[in-house]
Amino acid sequence: MKIAEEQNPNDQNVHWRLGRFYQEMGEKVEAKAEFDKTRNLEKTSDETVFKKLNEAQAKGQPAGKAQSVSANN
Repeated sequence: MKIAEEQNPNDQNVHWRLGRFYQEMGEKVEAKAEFDKTRNLEKTSDETVFKKLNEAQAKGQPAGKAQSVSANN
């Protein structure tokens, strides 16, 4: 999992799984740190989605079209 974290530092799933691993091992401090990273990455991801939707609306594009355009980028 540590290699996965190094290769994908912004992957929420990796940090969540590391948090669960540390939690099972009784490493509460490390588990909390990984769960905090997961929450922060989730918040950043949500903000990015809202920003793209707002930009699309400002350009007069329907939200569905904006999503398909950003999915190809």
